[in-house]
Amino acid sequence: MGVRGILVDYAGRHAQDLDSMKKSKTVLLMTFGIAALIVAYGCYDFYRIPLDRMTVYATEKGYPAWVQSLATYRLKHLSHCPSEQFKPSTPLSFLVAAMDSADTDLERAKELFRHYQSVGCDINAANRGLRPIHEAILFKNISIVSYLLENGANPNLKIEEPSKQAGLDAFQWADQVCAKNKEKCVELRVALKKKI
Repeated sequence: MGVRGILVDYAGRHAQDLDSMKKSKTVLLMTFGIAALIVAYGCYDFYRIPLDRMTVYATEKGYPAWVQSLATYRLKHLSHCPSEQFKPSTPLSFLVAAMDSADTDLERAKELFRHYQSVGCDINAANRGLRPIHEAILFKNISIVSYLLENGANPNLKIEEPSKQAGLDAFQWADQVCAKNKEKCVELRVALKKKI
């Protein structure tokens, strides 16, 4: 084999390497393209999830961090109060119920609560008659009652129709809810009176 044979042999092997590299590159590009389509569809589908469900994804501890982060990102980019997507509830009432659960990341829930307030959600809006403060009292959750009062909840507003308890303010509601457990009632009353 002369010099010419060595060069032809080298060129032949190099050409095979180039073919194999081109095939690898093509497979890699196709894989990347398919992955990009899957991610794009996933994002599209993710944005079709109702906001009440998205709030659960953002605040519940059981979801992976990336799901919580995506959900939080989506919710924090709302420019108005998403009341229509929480009916018959309200966004803040929904979060108050979530805050009462042991499965909720309380700091994330409070962060979303503040964001929802900043885009126009009313802390005193009624959910089937009950306002968020009334719901926190119903759950007998003193820390949530205190949090709501610190963030503008009005304990003097009355429960509205269609609730059977229509006409009761937060103090009267606390007395009625706590009729069986007086010690919780004392703590609730103390938390409510701090606002006055």
